[in-house]
This record gives sequence, structure tokens and C-alpha cells, in this order.
Amino acid sequence: MRPPFDRIYCVSLPRCTERREHAARELASVGLGDFRFFDATDHDGPLVAEYRERGLVANFPPCFRCGQRVCDCPNNVLIDSQVATFITFKRLWEEIAQQNVGTALVVEDDIKFTEYAPQLLKDALTAENLSAIGFRPDAEALLGLGWKRTEEHAWSGKFLFLANAIKMSNCAFALTNGMARKLQQSFTQIALTADTHIHRKIGPTVNTHILLPPLGYDLSQSTGAFDSLIRPKQLRAEYLRKAEPHDEAAIAEAEQRASTQFIRIEPLDVLCVGHPRCGSTYMAHLLNAFGLDVGHERLGKHGISSWMFAVEDDPYPFARDRGAERRRDKHFASVIHHVRNPADAIPSIMVENRHSPISYQFRRRHILKQLGLDLDSYTNELERAAMAFLAWNRIIEHLKPQLVVRVENCEEEVRQLLVSQGLIPSSFRPARLPSKNLNSGKPYKGQVIAKPSVSVSDWRRISTQVQAELRNFCGRHGYPEPQ
Repeated sequence: MRPPFDRIYCVSLPRCTERREHAARELASVGLGDFRFFDATDHDGPLVAEYRERGLVANFPPCFRCGQRVCDCPNNVLIDSQVATFITFKRLWEEIAQQNVGTALVVEDDIKFTEYAPQLLKDALTAENLSAIGFRPDAEALLGLGWKRTEEHAWSGKFLFLANAIKMSNCAFALTNGMARKLQQSFTQIALTADTHIHRKIGPTVNTHILLPPLGYDLSQSTGAFDSLIRPKQLRAEYLRKAEPHDEAAIAEAEQRASTQFIRIEPLDVLCVGHPRCGSTYMAHLLNAFGLDVGHERLGKHGISSWMFAVEDDPYPFARDRGAERRRDKHFASVIHHVRNPADAIPSIMVENRHSPISYQFRRRHILKQLGLDLDSYTNELERAAMAFLAWNRIIEHLKPQLVVRVENCEEEVRQLLVSQGLIPSSFRPARLPSKNLNSGKPYKGQVIAKPSVSVSDWRRISTQVQAELRNFCGRHGYPEPQ
């Protein structure tokens, strides 16, 4: 006999045909064949981007689990798959509320029912028993029916509805129309994972029960028979190692997914960022002089100085270690934007553009993507270098740096920032400052190339638009106009 739920949902991504076939077999095997699939939101779908753009997803810091900036939580930032899962369940409870579904049974597509599940469905999940625990359409009621396999998944011939008990039961649970409306009204922002929000945050405020023993468990968390689509785990590789035939490629892929997934943001102290040839080497050495471990194009304990960190990419072409390969898994308490006198910087950038095509194409690609400007459209070499300088600094401004300094005389401003951040004592003065000419003889393929001499007439030959932007830049940063 079918349990007295008005609707049965199976949450599943449309592309996951193997999981859908599995779920259909499982549901049919326990007499729940009249279910409907509820199409899940995919992690790379437009809704995830929309929620982030609208500020409906909590950002790091702090850690969404413990509320601290620095912690040991294995997952401290809401990743796209977690956001997509939350959106899926939010859409589901909105449908239940809007379509006035009285009560609903919800399972995920990796559900595995126990051998005693048919007996529980017949004896425990009756209209009388559900009414007795207050599970009625108008009530705010939640019933946990399945979670990661434990010793609780043992059948003694008896069952119990345990009140006020919390289990992360997204793989199998039931809710009322009143509960769906409660969830709908309570939403302000995605600040937790979906299961934590439903069962741990809202669950204790409503009529909550769990069924012991539960109906089933989720294969991705319990056995690894399916890989988790939210956070891949080594459990999948372990499962595949025991499977026959042995598929080494599948095992390697599972291990790769589990070990390389983006699940944490590393909290760091300082990011220094500017245009190439504008002092990133000096800034790293200056911070070293203040006692901080900040690497130049490598990640130090306290941070990094790298012009590539102006934009998101993976991996950066000149990263000197694994930590310097990408920005998106790092959060910097302070961003220092360092600028340089355009009259000195732009001739050096002409050399960079000529002799480091990887650097030039990297900047060109990101400037085109973010600002719609193609550096190749500037035929005058000086003008192209000037535009690269201006555009890259404009992109850095989008990072909203805590401090903007001229590399020629930035030492005291940097010291004051470090003091304000509690990184050095107020009395600290470096015994020795690094040379300003640390990277002036940068070699290209082993050869040091002198920067070109740029005359007044050369500066005047660039377009009036670029000249105007240069004047504006010089005015804002206190530099004389190039001439």
C-alpha cells in the first residue's frame, strides 16, 4: 500500500541518466513507482551566476560553517555545486507551496532502500501514524527518513518516530505544505548548505521527527557506488578499487576529482598587484624587509606580489609554485595596488610586449574580456604599451584595494597599513630597504634589452584619447605628464 503522501519527488540532474535509472528501479522496488523527477539546478547553470551576482550567496570571509576567517574546516566556502543544490531545494519547496501540495516525500537519485523498507512503508508511514506525530498539510512539519548509513540502519522488527531529532536527511525526507511555506518565508540568502539549512537551522523551529530505523541511505556518502556530484570524495576511488573488473582510468579520475576540487579559500594577509615592469619584485622585497613572507610570483606564508593576480585564471603563466597558480581559492585581508610613473613604466612595457609574447597575450586576452579593448587594435607601439598600462591598472581598481601607492615612495604608507592590520608593531622600522633597481635588468631569453628612448614628439603622436587617459592617471596619482 502506497504511503499517504500527496506527491513523491526524486531530485535529479537531467543529464545523470545512470542515476535516474537507478532511482527509478529503487523506487519501484518498494512500491513508490508513481514518483516524478524534479530537475535539479546544475552547478554551471545561469541560476548559480545570477544568485551570486544578486548577492544572494554568502561570500568568504567568514567560513560559512564556523563563522571564523581562519579555521580548519575542510570546506569553508560555498562552492557552485553547493549553491546549485540549495537552489534546487529552494525551487522544490516553492513548487510544493505554490501548487498547494499537502505533503511530499523527497528522495535524491542515489537513494538505496534497505531490505526492510517495504515493511516500514507499510507499517510505519500510515495516515494514522503521521497524523499522530502532527504531520499534517497545514502544520510546519519535517520527517527525516534517510541519511548516511550507520548502525541505525538495523532492523529489529520495531520502529520509532523520534521527536526533536536532527539528521541530515536530504537523501530521503518528507515535508508538509506548511513546512514548505516556512522554508520559503525564511529564505534571505544562501549562507549554508541545503541540508544544514533545512534540517539544522529550520528543523529545530518546527515539528521535527526522524524514523528509526530509516528507510535508506545515500550511495555517494555511504559506499561510493556513485560519486558525489557536490563534493567528490576518495570513497568513490576506494569503491572502484574493490570493483570487478578493475578500471584503473576510472580510479585515477575519481582520485583526481577528489584531490583537486576547490572547496577551501586560504586566508592570507597581503596581495600586491600592479602592471608588469611596475615594481612587483620591489614590493615583495619591501614586505620581506618588514618581516613578512610575501613571495614574488610565488606564494609566501603572508601573501604574494604578482601582476597576474589582477585577474582570475588557472594556471597563471609565470607562477613559480602551486600556490601562485590561481587567485580564486585565496582571500587577502589587504590588497596593495602599486603604480609607477608612466614615463618610466611605459617604455619598459614596450620591451615586455615585444619580447614576452606570453605576458602580452595574457594581458591582451583579459583586457579584451573585461574592458572590451583589443590591444592589437593599437598600431603605434608606444600607444599600445600605454593602453596596456592604463587598462591593467583600471582592472586592478575593480579589486577595491585597501591601499594605492606609488612604488617610488611607498614605504611609509605600506608600513602604516601593516601596523593597522596588526602585522607589525607600530614602532617597527626595517633595518634596511631593498634597492629600487631590483629588476631593472630583467633578461628576456637570457638577454638584457635596454628600454627605448621616447621623445616628446613620440608622446604627442599617440591618440588624443590615450593622451587624455594618461593625463587623468597622472593627475590622480601625482605624476607629471609624460614628455
